[in-house]
Amino acid sequence: MFKCLFKSEKVRPILIDLIKYYTELDLTNYYLKDNELSSGNKLIDYRLDIVLVSPDNHHIVNVEMNKEYRPYTVSRNRNYLHRIAGNILETSKDYKELDKYYVEQVNFNNFYCIDNKDIEINTYKLTDNKYNNTIENFKIHNIYIPKVSDLCYNDENQVIRLFTCKTLEELRDVASDNKEMNIIVDEIERLNKEEYFGALYNVQEDFEKRLLSERAEGIEQGIEQGIEQGIEQGSYNKAIETAKKMKDKNYDISTIMELTSLSKEEIEKL
Repeated sequence: MFKCLFKSEKVRPILIDLIKYYTELDLTNYYLKDNELSSGNKLIDYRLDIVLVSPDNHHIVNVEMNKEYRPYTVSRNRNYLHRIAGNILETSKDYKELDKYYVEQVNFNNFYCIDNKDIEINTYKLTDNKYNNTIENFKIHNIYIPKVSDLCYNDENQVIRLFTCKTLEELRDVASDNKEMNIIVDEIERLNKEEYFGALYNVQEDFEKRLLSERAEGIEQGIEQGIEQGIEQGSYNKAIETAKKMKDKNYDISTIMELTSLSKEEIEKL
């Protein structure tokens, strides 16, 4: 939902203002990289990451919404950032220019920080050992939505409260007569009625629930040496099961690959 909202021409300026308010990153004139990666398949396009790039292409910002804390959340977010920064190292024609790049990630975390923080910034360095070059200003901005929402006292940052709501009625109540907030709520309501978005949501949620259930079952029943293997096999079996159902419903191969991480060859054999 958050990714879809960010891709809306009406909503994006509001969310960019929100990012500026909490991180001081002004992304107003940045372009959305994903617009260039559009596949023509709505189910896949909805899932594309939110990557904003400066006009000179030297500042790259990845925006994520994490709906709940899981043990791998921190490492996963760092992997996202490493992947973007690593791509710069691999594709840059002049390694002497790497120190001009800035790679950052903004995480909207829909859970409380264990240290009770509302906002935190972690700074890293990424070094290419082969050429001994380093990307500076390698940062992750964490915005903890529930904590920040508790501290909302003015109209400028009330928008953040929308992401704590569970129902459309609650969204409308929080938005009240705020024009910008109602723009977001209107778009959320439209997306919920959109056939492709509903299909993506149902398939993705079902797959994630099955995956987590299989992991929990494998951990409870396995012994220490067999846990990793059991989880991997169980996840794969569920991916196969989900792919079969999607194939029966005539989903295209690329969509099934995107949602299950299976290869084209594996899907075609089903």
